[in-house]
Amino acid sequence: RYANLAGVFSMADASGVAITSIHGSPVLSFGVAYQTSAGRRVFAGAYAMSETALPAVLGSVLSSTGWQAYLVDIHGGLLTGVSSGGPQASTLAHADPLLWAAERRAPDGAYDSPEGKQYHVTAPVAGTTWRIVLRDPEAQLFTFLNGAGRWLAWLALAGLAVAGLAIVILFTRLQGRRAQLIRLNTELARLAAVDPLTGLRNRRAIGEYLYDAVSAARRHDHSLSVLVVDIDHFKSINDTLGHRTGDAVLEHTARVLDGALRTEDAIGRWGGEEFLVVLPNTDEGGALRATERLRDALAGDQPDEARSHRLPVTITIGVAEWHHDEMDELVSRADSALYLGKAAGRDTVQVSRPMHGVAEPI
Repeated sequence: RYANLAGVFSMADASGVAITSIHGSPVLSFGVAYQTSAGRRVFAGAYAMSETALPAVLGSVLSSTGWQAYLVDIHGGLLTGVSSGGPQASTLAHADPLLWAAERRAPDGAYDSPEGKQYHVTAPVAGTTWRIVLRDPEAQLFTFLNGAGRWLAWLALAGLAVAGLAIVILFTRLQGRRAQLIRLNTELARLAAVDPLTGLRNRRAIGEYLYDAVSAARRHDHSLSVLVVDIDHFKSINDTLGHRTGDAVLEHTARVLDGALRTEDAIGRWGGEEFLVVLPNTDEGGALRATERLRDALAGDQPDEARSHRLPVTITIGVAEWHHDEMDELVSRADSALYLGKAAGRDTVQVSRPMHGVAEPI
């Protein structure tokens, strides 16, 4: 609704604060940007400076006749304040041009006005570009210092400290909520990409990884291979030992296969007892060496459940090297090689070579 708030809402990552004017009133607006799975979102708010605690503090503390207190921005724009002369103008220069001119010459000092000699002091507000400007007539100043109001300066400082603390607390809470949202979004993204049983990438996540790998191979003319791995006779394991034991065998096999791969390789659960392995920068020869590592690793680390029942767990693997074909065709070739391996008796490796149109045993 307000175009002058666009600066707060257009941030890419960081939080921000902006001072704007709506209908002639100074407004403090803030925005906290964060990422979600559905895209970028911004938590934002705005409130009039005149409705904060600061005017009430200044009004109750600096109540002597002639006192004026202003909260101004770096350009002299009046954010809020209290004056015995009535409502504030939009800028300090408009509210008191002589004070504005004197304050521009020196942050502290005295100047002459039609009401007599005036004293002014300026203090920055920590963590912001704002500053407090205080003005008091000479006569009121010395009466004030010698009278019962001598503690008023300390009360004013305490009030300003309370106001500054309130601002710090506000932004600290906003940052804390932003960090919490980032953690939650990170955890949600992780859960959305992980197979809950094996802890590997799920079908969607490994498919996205393969899509990116194919794009990179096509762009940089790199080699790429994929493996489709299937646990042999897994249905018999489930039927003989029960689904709970079958899940344990599946989880153990996934952990062993993942541990036998390189850091840059990726494995995910493709469906049931099948796994898809993506091998970037790997030709057919490298893929075959990877299959031997997988088979040797599983042979040397059998699941306890299968070992106790003398049911060795083996795998059949279909291999396909990328030859500038589409992702689905690449996976389909590896899958066809896998089924030929099953037909050949399982516990074997079959390679798909598109120039022959068939898979060949290794």
